[in-house]
Order: sequence, then structure tokens, then C-alpha cells
Amino acid sequence: MGLLELTPEYLISAAADTTLRIWCPNTGKCLAQLSGHGAAITCFHLDLKSNRIVSGSEGGVKVWELSSAGYGNARIDELSSIIPAKSAIGSSLGFAQGPDGMEPIYGRFIRDVVTQVTGVWRAKLDSNRLVCAVQGTGNKTRFEVLDFTEHPDIGKAVVAVGDGSFRSEEPDVDGMDDTV
Repeated sequence: MGLLELTPEYLISAAADTTLRIWCPNTGKCLAQLSGHGAAITCFHLDLKSNRIVSGSEGGVKVWELSSAGYGNARIDELSSIIPAKSAIGSSLGFAQGPDGMEPIYGRFIRDVVTQVTGVWRAKLDSNRLVCAVQGTGNKTRFEVLDFTEHPDIGKAVVAVGDGSFRSEEPDVDGMDDTV
């Protein structure tokens, strides 16, 4: 185990075995093991307000739902725009039958948000933006800023290039190949 974050309700750990784990710090019980990275996880960020975990490794950045019970009284369509309507969790608040009744589901995969990078050094999330320090081609470190305000399903990339300049990449809204 290399990375840890502790709150009163959760302990999140990440390790070289490519998994994240969500634990109950009071009981020591592992609530979920999150698998999907192809390399050791180099960073993660837990955002309790948006009920999200973002994790990075060689290859990219993934977003996970912390707990299906983590929304309080909010409706799922009022939540952070980083959940696309077509995601694996869709518009459902999932629960599973446990030995003592219905229990929340922990660590559901939402989506890959940054791909095709050779390293991820840091990732932070708020209700509308995800900021990642990544290593891309040519071993150059750059910032990827994804703004989900205008296009909640796919975001708009604002890339800080490392020489102080920025470029904005409009999302492919229609999914069609626009090359000529």
C-alpha cells in the first residue's frame, strides 16, 4: 500500500497492485476493491462533496463513485456534471441486498477521463473541473484541465502546455469523424 486518505467514514488506499480499496476505518472491513488500471496507481483524490474518487496511473485517469449512498437528499441528476448520462451507473442509485438488509454499493466505475498518457502525477476534482498533471509524449509533463460545465457528458479540455501557453480542445459532441 503506497497511498492513503482517511476521513471519519472511509479509508481509501491505492497500491502497486493496480487497485484502489475502500475501507471502513472503524471496523477495518474492506468495502470494495476497485480494479481497472493497467499499472500501479500513482495518485488519487477523494472528493466527499461530489462523492467521487479520481485515480491515475500509467495510461490514464479514471473516475469512480465512492458510495451509492453518498448523495444525501440530492437527486442524481442534480449531482456533479462529471457523471455522463450514458455512464455505467446511469441514473440509478444502486443498493445490494446484504445480510442486514439493503446496503450501498461502493466504488462503481464511472468513466475514463484522460487516456493515452505515460504517467499521472496528480489529480484533483471539484464539481465542474478535473485537473491532472500528466506525462505525455516526449516525456513532457503538462496539465490537463477538463471543464464539464458546458458539456457534462464529455467535457472540454483546456491543456496547459508547460511552456506557459494553453490550448482549448472542443469536445466531439456528435461523435462523428470530422477529419477532411
